[in-house]
Amino acid sequence: MLLLFAPSRCILGQNLVVNGSMTSIKGADVVAPGWVKSYIDPRNTPDINDTAGPLLSTPGLNWSNGHPVESPDGGTWQNTFTGEGVMQTIDGITPGVVYYFRYYYTSQGITQFDQGSGTPNIAIHGATGYINPDYGGPLFQWNTYCGALTADSTSIVIIASGPLDAYMAYDGFYLSTAPLSSNPVTQQPADTSVCNGSAASFDVQYPGSTGFFWEVNSGSGWTYLKDTGYYSGSYSANLRIDKTDTGMNSYQYRCYIKDATCPLYSDPATLTVWPLPDPVLFANVSPAEICGGNTLTIRTDKSYKSYLWSDNSNGSSLTVNQPGAYWMEVTDANGCSGKDSITVSPCAQIFIPDAFTPNNDGRNDIFKPVITGSVVQYNFSIYNQWGQLVFQTADTTKGWHGYANGRLQQNGVFVWVCSIQFSGEPLQNKKGTVILLR
Repeated sequence: MLLLFAPSRCILGQNLVVNGSMTSIKGADVVAPGWVKSYIDPRNTPDINDTAGPLLSTPGLNWSNGHPVESPDGGTWQNTFTGEGVMQTIDGITPGVVYYFRYYYTSQGITQFDQGSGTPNIAIHGATGYINPDYGGPLFQWNTYCGALTADSTSIVIIASGPLDAYMAYDGFYLSTAPLSSNPVTQQPADTSVCNGSAASFDVQYPGSTGFFWEVNSGSGWTYLKDTGYYSGSYSANLRIDKTDTGMNSYQYRCYIKDATCPLYSDPATLTVWPLPDPVLFANVSPAEICGGNTLTIRTDKSYKSYLWSDNSNGSSLTVNQPGAYWMEVTDANGCSGKDSITVSPCAQIFIPDAFTPNNDGRNDIFKPVITGSVVQYNFSIYNQWGQLVFQTADTTKGWHGYANGRLQQNGVFVWVCSIQFSGEPLQNKKGTVILLR
């Protein structure tokens, strides 16, 4: 019984090509209702048959090597011969939707021509994924062929034609939005959410599978995956993505599953890739500097679900009384983590002693300013009582050992002059005296 399309509407799980009323005309070539000739020699018109008796053929030709058997649908089937073909257009199709097909076929033999078996010659337009079977099977034995299509048009056109010098009988063209396989998918891939840079996986389980083929839809249609880049397990029940990135957000994944009967697709699953939080630390004073025994407070630019500071505290802010580097790791509502750090500097200060003792006892042997803060410009000079320069440096780490021209100077009072500029502050000029004690 050949199945024809009912154009009213497509209902999930129902066959979209439904039973039609056929009346064959014995002794004449007739195209089944719902089908039209697709092309070819006007002298040859495809035949229909409604019994298990001899198939209709061009008058004068006889079947050989067997007799037709009843079709799997128990009645009428469509025959095509060399140069013959029938075509059916199925409207109401939704682009991007997976449709499952199935049909029956058997090759025939006639005395004047090739008596070997033939393979079907089906063309399907408006959808991708169809490949003709590569095995014809014995004469007069019905075979089942099925698979899955992805529609790329609002209509699907089926064209069935005959092989070279042999009749091919077709029956039962089913098209459905529900899988035609014998077993259900026992575990569908689940939607997955991960943080940027994390691994992800999709799993499917199907009893009796003979092959798994994963596909991805990045927004431009479905394409098969290969074990390259971050992907592995593309041909197994478990697809793995070693490292995700936000560019993969909203990608969809599904598995094309083969088994001993009809293949089917798993449900699509969506990958969500959350961006990592990007916290920014700042102090309640600017610049972030501490002077003496003062304190300052560090906090983030926004609120998060949880916090972890470098001292293992968990508050939303941290109060410190010492210069140094401090870090904080946050976790947001999606469970993703981000980190930032801040350096608290000592405040900009300069202290210059009023005496020193360069006697090599390891204590107070060098005269130099004690400086805290970031210095961008510096010059320090020392003069004796006659106004002669005895020491000068632009290096904040260097000081005067009490020598001039290779000789240790006598006890006395010396004059120092300091020019210093801290980061973000104006230039300062300072002057004072220091006593050298031997």
